[in-house]
Amino acid sequence: MIYSSTTGFVKPHIRKDARNAHLLPEARTRSKRILTGASEEAVKAQAYYPYWVEFYRCMQNGRQCTCVDESVEREKETTELGGASLSDFLLTLNEELPNEDYCPICFGTKLVGGYDRVGAFTLVLDGTLAPRPSKIRLEKDRPWVYRPTNKTGTLTWSNVELPTYFTDVLNVAIKWDEEPDEWSFTVDGVAVDKDSLESRKGEKVDFVLSMKDSVNDKAGLYAIFFQFEVTNGFIQADMPRKTVSYTGDINVVDEVQGQVTINFDRSVGQVTTRDLIVDQDGYIYRITENERNNPMEVQVSNTCQSRLVRAWEKYFFMPSKVISRVYQEHNYSFVI
Repeated sequence: MIYSSTTGFVKPHIRKDARNAHLLPEARTRSKRILTGASEEAVKAQAYYPYWVEFYRCMQNGRQCTCVDESVEREKETTELGGASLSDFLLTLNEELPNEDYCPICFGTKLVGGYDRVGAFTLVLDGTLAPRPSKIRLEKDRPWVYRPTNKTGTLTWSNVELPTYFTDVLNVAIKWDEEPDEWSFTVDGVAVDKDSLESRKGEKVDFVLSMKDSVNDKAGLYAIFFQFEVTNGFIQADMPRKTVSYTGDINVVDEVQGQVTINFDRSVGQVTTRDLIVDQDGYIYRITENERNNPMEVQVSNTCQSRLVRAWEKYFFMPSKVISRVYQEHNYSFVI
């Protein structure tokens, strides 16, 4: 049929795709590849001038701590973009806080260990693993604490499985109520050190803590923390214009907290407003807000707003050697 402006027939309108429509899926695929490649190149470039930090992720599951009141339902905020907790409002309050806010085993999270260090396998020996006591008494306060007597007693954790693969032992820290006069710590009868732990990878072992104190009523053990490095116990971060901005001593209660922006790559995974970053100088920053740089659904990096943690907050109890440079936490013995 012939269509023209002089006939009674009108050419029907046929909708057609754009001439380059078939190229759009390929363009999107290539864009994602470019973004992914650029992200990987940025990580490599950053490695030339690395600023290493420790990243502690707030635990979401695990053994319930002995500080938990069974009649109280556990609640925890885990959003990415904000949220508030008691510690956000302590700038003008005194330090007379309930003991459960300063639990030396779970650091207020209600889960044994409290925080997992990225790149490390964390093992905690405490009362929830039911050690076998001999000449040592258990106080079932919240949290539980083991007290020595005037005779040498022992706590034995049996059949504890060590990780099969780890490259280093970053840390073994004993958290005391107060350190007893005499104590020792062994694994299968050998003093705990890197060699004795590395030689038993993947095995089930017995840990024995011996202690004695006839004078100090506050001498006692809360928990023993292990950090085994399985990938890399540090992450590379960028902290532009970082300043430790507080007035006076870090223990001062009523001064403004320092704020800092922290950028790091996507390898950490999910980030929440309960996570912590510890810088090379030993300062702790709690993440208060996280923005995922996520063009075309390809996560490239994280940009976090964070605030400086003060020495009177529960977070400073984290068992890390680098933290002790600034916060000088009390009653930790670092075996390794």
